[in-house]
Amino acid sequence: MTRPPWLSDYRETVLTRRAGDLLIVGMAVTAAAVCVAVIDGAGPPDFVFLTVLLWCVFTVVRLAIEAGRRAAIERRRARGLATTAVDEVTHRADDGVRVLAQP
Repeated sequence: MTRPPWLSDYRETVLTRRAGDLLIVGMAVTAAAVCVAVIDGAGPPDFVFLTVLLWCVFTVVRLAIEAGRRAAIERRRARGLATTAVDEVTHRADDGVRVLAQP
């Protein structure tokens, strides 16, 4: 039996998130290095401060995008459930329980 589309693979999600986090850290370090190189008199403390600051900003942007994506998915799911007959919803829920119960 194939997995329903709403059931995500945990390993895939974690690996994708780790790669995204590494990309965010890399972007923050690169942007901070460029800023420190351009600004006269900036030193290592400025580099560390900018790295942490940019890392926080990029992470907040990533989380906002992820939240928007999840909200759109939930809206689509709610619209689909609102237009679906009760018997079909029960059938889908039963299929989901069967998939989750498989070892």
